[in-house]
Amino acid sequence: MQKKFYLSILIILSFILGFFFNEDVAGGGHLDLPLFYSNFLLIKNSNFSSIAWHDYISSGFPLHHLLVAYIFFFTEDIFFLKIFSFLISLLCILIFYSILKLKYKISERFNSSIILISVTPLLSPYFRSSGFWGLEENTCYLFFLISILFYLKKNCNYCKYLAILSSTCAVLIRQPFIFWSLYLFFYYFNFHKIFSKNNLYNIFFYIICFIPVFYFIYIFNGFTKESIRIVFTPINIPIIISFFFYYLFPFILIHLDKLMRNLIRTKSLIFLLFFLVFYFLFRNKFETINFYNSIGGGLIYKSIFNLNIFDINFNIKVLLFLLISYFGFIFLFIIAKKNILIWKFFLVSLIVYSFVNVIFQEYFDPLIFFIIIIFSNYIKKKDLNRFSVIIFFFFFFYLIL
Repeated sequence: MQKKFYLSILIILSFILGFFFNEDVAGGGHLDLPLFYSNFLLIKNSNFSSIAWHDYISSGFPLHHLLVAYIFFFTEDIFFLKIFSFLISLLCILIFYSILKLKYKISERFNSSIILISVTPLLSPYFRSSGFWGLEENTCYLFFLISILFYLKKNCNYCKYLAILSSTCAVLIRQPFIFWSLYLFFYYFNFHKIFSKNNLYNIFFYIICFIPVFYFIYIFNGFTKESIRIVFTPINIPIIISFFFYYLFPFILIHLDKLMRNLIRTKSLIFLLFFLVFYFLFRNKFETINFYNSIGGGLIYKSIFNLNIFDINFNIKVLLFLLISYFGFIFLFIIAKKNILIWKFFLVSLIVYSFVNVIFQEYFDPLIFFIIIIFSNYIKKKDLNRFSVIIFFFFFFYLIL
């Protein structure tokens, strides 16, 4: 018990030290900070009605920058831009801890396993870089987690509206989080009494909350300010699934022995046939996408194709990567089972990011971990002690790789 608590303290201390020593493990944070600082100055030195949005630099909506410029800061010192994201990141961990306590119905004031699980995202290179360099991702995670916290409080009458409001705030930072806001809409909608007062109130509240979203869609002439060339990129599909494999792996380790026994009992021929279909669909896509050799693709892709850890024939590398990606889907099938929300998130991810030129692992880190641990019932209360240790080592090695 004490060891886990001390580990949690060390993780928090590493996060604090990383901030003051300007750590940039993920890379690129120090390059993004000046761009985000220019957004801050643009908004800070203008009235909202006179902001020159054509000079705004980001693919996301500007709620993060509006909060920084109009609410948090009384100075234009760039250091305070970093402080804002740093404090937001720590607040994310506090909300995440509250969610896990609520989910697992843990009454103790301090539970070492829950604390350790809660602080492990502080070891994520992307979560750290966002928190250290004034980026917007962790502010989005904060509103997303707050929305989930209110969503889980089933016996609270007004929590429904706070969950909706917070989900909209997440969209006002990162547009793909609309998947969660739409899920809440259908979750709270009573299809048995379509014209009930409750449904009308919900629709009206959603319209009010989404007015800023509609406003920025109008200002940016679309759902994002950047001009995106929409082209279907098939290789993104196995790459996205490989991300799921990576973050689902520590979940699988909890019941690995039971899982292996079940797989042995099942008809292996079915798995083989599905894999062959998967392989022949994507095997020829890798040679045509050369830019993934230098950017994007994620840790598994780069480990196989770029780092020469596997000094083998290119076709064997393709086979290995697709096999890992295929097992990512198998893992998701085992862990998510009939969980509609997780499957919706997975399908939305495939649909949205299959039309992006380059996909990065940071888009899903630590988002997949948050969603799986919160919404999946795969990790039981009795598993928390073992899982806290596994997930610590998982994120620890992820950080030092």
